[in-house]
Amino acid sequence: MDEALDRRLRGARRSAALLGGLSLGLAAAAVYLLATRQPKDPRALLAVALDSEEVKRAAVDQLVAEGGGVWDTYPDPDVGRVMQPNVPERDFRGELVSSNELGMRERPYAIEKPAGTTRVVLLGDSFVYGYKVEPEDRLGVFLERFLEKKSGRPADSIECLHIAVSSWNLLAECAYLRRQLSALRPDLVVQVTIANDLDDLKGARGFGGMGFWSPQVPGRVNGLLSELSNPDLWPGRVHTYLVYGVDFESRRRYLDAGIEIARLSAAVETLGGRYLLLGNWETFNPMVEKYFAAALGEEQVTYVPAAFTEDVRFRIDDEDRHWNRAGHERIAKLLYGLIQRRGLLPELALPAWDEAEREVEAIHAPGRAEAKHVEEYEAALVDKAREQIAPSFDATALTQKSAKQVHGGIDKEGNVAPYASLVLARTGQRLVLSGTLLDAPGLAGAESEVFVEEFSLGKFSLAGAGTLELAWPLPAEVMERPFVNVRFVADDYVYTDVARGRAGTFVLKRVAIE
Repeated sequence: MDEALDRRLRGARRSAALLGGLSLGLAAAAVYLLATRQPKDPRALLAVALDSEEVKRAAVDQLVAEGGGVWDTYPDPDVGRVMQPNVPERDFRGELVSSNELGMRERPYAIEKPAGTTRVVLLGDSFVYGYKVEPEDRLGVFLERFLEKKSGRPADSIECLHIAVSSWNLLAECAYLRRQLSALRPDLVVQVTIANDLDDLKGARGFGGMGFWSPQVPGRVNGLLSELSNPDLWPGRVHTYLVYGVDFESRRRYLDAGIEIARLSAAVETLGGRYLLLGNWETFNPMVEKYFAAALGEEQVTYVPAAFTEDVRFRIDDEDRHWNRAGHERIAKLLYGLIQRRGLLPELALPAWDEAEREVEAIHAPGRAEAKHVEEYEAALVDKAREQIAPSFDATALTQKSAKQVHGGIDKEGNVAPYASLVLARTGQRLVLSGTLLDAPGLAGAESEVFVEEFSLGKFSLAGAGTLELAWPLPAEVMERPFVNVRFVADDYVYTDVARGRAGTFVLKRVAIE
């Protein structure tokens, strides 16, 4: 080897070591670049390396691979999060996942629909994404195969695209698809919705992990609301009453999601496509019927009955209710049957298929029957809630039962986030609150506003030290309601845990209707 080149290579290796093992790919590429491009100053190594797109990609890929997930922040705050683009079979939670250039777990596809293509979009969260199943074992792959075979259309002339991200909520799903409809132009959209689709959307943190904040509502910081309680409140988590529809917080989420579903379906139809909502809310399908199906036509809705979800033959395992391969295949046959029966893809002239017809009768028919009993179901939910929801919440004597009453924003120490929400039984005529101020100078001038249902009761100062003992009369409008939603909404906060970015406004001891 040329002696001068040998010296440059040795110097390059020493300089690469200064990067502290940032990336083996980066170091190796930098050595090559330094030796061949011959910078006069070894300190120019980093600049030379970062000049190369290949080196930068190698560094980022390695850092992400050593991180906590596969997610990427999306510029649209309503969408919040997609997968990182072009992920090549990365091990994520024990399974290998890949993504295309759009951050979807799907093969590459043209955003502008190719001429002569029939395009079906399967929209949703982890069920459509295919959590814990191989990409080829998902419902869209089966459905595409069925449609091609039965229609006689040539291969690649029908696309069934999985546009889905795990833990997307309904607002994120609708926003992402609606804002690209003019280019995507699907002939049919099938939106799969499940019972945690009212949850606050979690964003992505550094190197692919899922965060504990929401780009949709950034002011809530760590005060996220969900159908499963915050792990900082109760170990193991418990199901909250967020999907019950018995208080303002729950009803508002249903109504907001219903508005977005109606907007999406109308936009799809304006472009000449069809829309189908698949409710997979187990025993809560009547709530889908009431809040979502009301703005849709009869032919735009179908349901998966609770018995299907409970059948372990079609789910991942006893604990995980996601569909397995057999479950995806059955749902694909159901969709074929509905598409054929309802003429949702008229250009394909699909023939009837006995296997698909049987799934329509076995899945859709009982699911539809369950969902229709809205009034009886709501009455039963109220009766169940009366037995479980107390008129008070005591953070100093927390139980599993009382933890269920917190939609979010309160931890086991009673720390109240900038947005906190819970449900109480209304048995009295006033709201009483006891707690402790944080004695934090950073809260000077800050206030928290107290709401009961849709009504503001007033504000109290978060500044200073000492105890809180407050009470407000309830508005006359809520006196006939069996349950009320109580919310604390602060205009500022301080960190209660700097390292984790946890925010607090005051410490709650007890809140009650008396």
